[in-house]
Amino acid sequence: MMNYIIEIFGIIASIFTIIAFFPQTVRVIQTKSTKDLSWWWIVLTTIGVFLWIFYGLLIISIGLILGNSIVFSWLIIIIRYKFVDKDPPSK
Repeated sequence: MMNYIIEIFGIIASIFTIIAFFPQTVRVIQTKSTKDLSWWWIVLTTIGVFLWIFYGLLIISIGLILGNSIVFSWLIIIIRYKFVDKDPPSK
């Protein structure tokens, strides 16, 4: 019973992380701009999310795996915009 309660907390935490991250991803897609996002933030967040997925796999936590996989896929989109669609030079 206690494991289910712990897993529910993990799922709730993942939902909040997804909700918090969603607007940034939408903004990058809409504006096609990542100039306000630092490379340090992108790299550190990507590594952290990847490690959460790995940890979720180790402890078999669906909440950690699914929630962070969604955020990880959004980070890949942001990285794509950072690399491919470089922001034009400011005037």
